[in-house]
Amino acid sequence: MGDRHDYVALDWVKGEIEEVLKQAQYELEAYVEAPDDTARLKFCLTYLHQVRGTLQMVEFYGAAMLAEEMEAVVQAMLDDTVSHAAEAREVLMQAILQLPNYLDHIKLGRRDLPVVLLPVLNDLRGARGESLLSETSLFQPSLKPITPLNDKQLRHFSDKQFLDILRKLRQMYQVALLGVLKGKDTQHNLEYLQKVSNRLAKLFVSTPAESLWTIASAVLDGLLNDGIRLNSAVKELLKQLEPELRNIVNNGAQSLEHVPEELLKNLLFYVARSEKTTDKITQVRNDFKLSDALPSSSEVDEDRKALEGPDKATMGSVSSALIEEITRLKEELDQLVHDKVAQPSQLAGLVPGFKQISDTMGMLGLGVSRKVIQDQFEIVKAFVDNNKAADNTQLMDIAGALLYVEATLVGLSDRFGSTKSDDMQTQQLGEAQQVVLKESKNFIEQVKELVVEYATKQGDLSLLGEAADLLMNLRGTLIMVPQMDAADIARSCSNILHKQVDTQQRPSDVLLDALAESLSGIEYFLERLEENNQADSSGILVRSREAILPYMAAQDLAPDDSIIDAQAMEDDLEEVDFSQLPEEVEDLQLDSNESPVEIATEESIEFGLPQDSAQDKSNEDEITFDLTDELELESNESLNIAQTPEDEEALSAQALNEQFSESLKSLENEPEDDDDWNLVIDDAFEPDDTAPAEIEQIPEAAPVIEAEPVLESSNASDFEDDDLIDDEIIEIFLEEAQEVLETIEEFWPVFKANHDDSEALTTTRRAFHTLKGSGRMVGAEDIGETAWAIENMFNRLLDNTIEISEPFTDIVDFVVTQVPQLIQNFEKRQPSDIDVKLIQEYADAISKGEDVAPCEQVMSQVLQDHIEKAQQE
Repeated sequence: MGDRHDYVALDWVKGEIEEVLKQAQYELEAYVEAPDDTARLKFCLTYLHQVRGTLQMVEFYGAAMLAEEMEAVVQAMLDDTVSHAAEAREVLMQAILQLPNYLDHIKLGRRDLPVVLLPVLNDLRGARGESLLSETSLFQPSLKPITPLNDKQLRHFSDKQFLDILRKLRQMYQVALLGVLKGKDTQHNLEYLQKVSNRLAKLFVSTPAESLWTIASAVLDGLLNDGIRLNSAVKELLKQLEPELRNIVNNGAQSLEHVPEELLKNLLFYVARSEKTTDKITQVRNDFKLSDALPSSSEVDEDRKALEGPDKATMGSVSSALIEEITRLKEELDQLVHDKVAQPSQLAGLVPGFKQISDTMGMLGLGVSRKVIQDQFEIVKAFVDNNKAADNTQLMDIAGALLYVEATLVGLSDRFGSTKSDDMQTQQLGEAQQVVLKESKNFIEQVKELVVEYATKQGDLSLLGEAADLLMNLRGTLIMVPQMDAADIARSCSNILHKQVDTQQRPSDVLLDALAESLSGIEYFLERLEENNQADSSGILVRSREAILPYMAAQDLAPDDSIIDAQAMEDDLEEVDFSQLPEEVEDLQLDSNESPVEIATEESIEFGLPQDSAQDKSNEDEITFDLTDELELESNESLNIAQTPEDEEALSAQALNEQFSESLKSLENEPEDDDDWNLVIDDAFEPDDTAPAEIEQIPEAAPVIEAEPVLESSNASDFEDDDLIDDEIIEIFLEEAQEVLETIEEFWPVFKANHDDSEALTTTRRAFHTLKGSGRMVGAEDIGETAWAIENMFNRLLDNTIEISEPFTDIVDFVVTQVPQLIQNFEKRQPSDIDVKLIQEYADAISKGEDVAPCEQVMSQVLQDHIEKAQQE
């Protein structure tokens, strides 16, 4: 079970804790007798402080929390800030008596769960007027220690390609989050948030940020599987994730080292409370030991009930008394058996004994045994009440029941009378391993002696050289056990000493103290390992390593090279489904030849300016989007910033923030249906064919209007900047476009055959919507804008602005036949021979409810132009 590795440590300190608590109890009782003698209360405070420190040292944090609350009550009494002193003294005494019981409770195999102590903790807090605790406040998951990034990781996560990918993922997260917050296409947007979270977890591998996004993905998994309810609190957590991503984009790789612990805990709380279990949720629960941090309600109730019972000493003494009483009853029954018949008057003498045993067992909570005694009590009482004699067979049955209960009580007495129960006996290491561990501890002792000798001989570095060699021997023995983590720490200590010897530098006292602390940690780890070879004492080794972390060489800090995988970086976007963006998002258009983004200052990130040019920060916070601002953003000031070639990348990032800010502002118009919602996003992220050299002014809000389709066909120049778009994205687009086309070919005929089939209608409309978004994402304007023209027709059909007509169905049929050619042209980087402008104009006219010529007549001109152009070539 989760806390088994602490039982050995508890054995060492439990007796001392109980003695100190007795002293605290004695001082408190003396203070009650003489309230003016505050010295008694100060002694009590000192003893409780000692108990808390000991419990923290052995990592029993639930028990330590109880000691801390007791200490706080005593301090409040000394400060005379307690309103009801008598009540505070009573609660404090109850807590002092309950703490040993709680430690016994743990010793018998229960877990150290602060939530079990919640009633007494709240009694103590209430006594000094503090706010009460809840289950959430006591939720303490096992968080992994944060380690700084090494130089290789910093270079990796500062790479331009990495930052480009990160910006795109952030853009997708923002748009999908926007949909979730407005309740638009929630399921689809949650799926997209999870895809982004999965990719971020992979990107941030072996960094503190990896855990954050892995946990976020598990929360989203719970939301998608109805295990977690999408309430306002969960939405707020999803909002808080976006600034973390923005911080990394803006401030560089070092931001990966800083992950808010409160955000991690809040996300983990919902994973622990998820009503559905998935593989991802199970993995996170195991990684962070959430079953220990937040047990089930039934488990908590059971533990509290057990804790409310008598303590170990009481149980032992009462069990012995019950055994004596049962022995007396057995002797009386034995005498009656010899007489062969028991008269009612003789049986009447047994009734009080049975009644007393039954009542005592009830107080001890021994339900099964009490039921057996209760049954025998009823049998004997029936003989007496009915004035009937009992024969030997009946008497033997009663005696047999007493023997069963006696055996149960003997086992209970043994259990409470010994320090270790059978199921808690520690598993001993094999003889060979014991020898190796003993030798390892000998090495540590020799190292300590050499260091002490070094200190007394005024810095003889040769002694440290011997110590370094012994540490390498220690490493070898630890590998044999095997204990690789401890072996690595021994190697690091050896390297530190070797460096001092090789450079003829005398180590400082601080360094020697750090080495001593680290070696003491290994020694403590080995002692616990000898007592219990299944103990998970990794926390000790973590602290042992942290002690020497500032002095460790780079090779000791470097992670496995597999975490920095060039091929993995190239594949980072492979699994991201760009074509399924919830709403269309323009590609960032980042040139791989541009200079890396400056991460030294926020000014250079937000404005793309040299530091000496960024004089005015007045607009900085306005341009940087922050989801925690309750979706209320003030309008940006007018910007007149000339775009230089060096600034293009930073301005692209700036444009992303501006676009998202505008999309949020446009939400103030509160779209009434999904189509209006789509128009809001379309307008906020509408691609612009000609990037202005100067940003004249940022409008205050994006108007909710219909986006005009782009009517110009792609030409050869459109493909000159292919390197602006990742090849992986293009490949994904081509695959997804084919899948979308198959969807259209499946559902469009269904709708044509039955205009009342709403599912076929919405599926077809969604397919064109997806084709539009993915086409715009990769720069396939012919495909994207043609799909938008058709989608807009479906939008108008859905809002009953227009009705289904022959030109409507004919133009859709025609476009379906032409899309494969458009896809092929884009794949081969060839300009389109199809007059997509005419197609878009025709569809646009239908959307506006205008009368149009038959589709076949208009489109025949499109095909004729195509044939004539082919003949000319």
